[in-house]
Amino acid sequence: MARMINKEEIEKRRASVRTKAEAEALSAGLLDATFAICHYNNYRRQFGPFAERPLPIDWGVLRYRFSEGEIDDATHRVIALFRNAYQAGDDIRERRLTDRLRLDYPGFSDNCYEATISQGLFESLW
Repeated sequence: MARMINKEEIEKRRASVRTKAEAEALSAGLLDATFAICHYNNYRRQFGPFAERPLPIDWGVLRYRFSEGEIDDATHRVIALFRNAYQAGDDIRERRLTDRLRLDYPGFSDNCYEATISQGLFESLW
């Protein structure tokens, strides 16, 4: 029999996910830090009732390390990467394995590409 997860456990898990994303944003290079914030704010925190969702991570966490221009440029690159998430996920699902994301969007870590592909798989199935 499946065990029910209570509201307190859900809150702990949400807090853990947010803490992990914020820690990555504080310690990673520009592209990965920007990716961590975008991925968390736009995908990871979106589940559950709106009123219960944690607050988004504020972009201010990057401003002491990077300029506004660098953050804006990185944000555009992350958005472009995510625009291709569906196609990457569909390629994996259809067994068309390619390194398209790495070639078209260089500079991100393996974790970012894997998260993009996971998001794409989710999108391509729905």
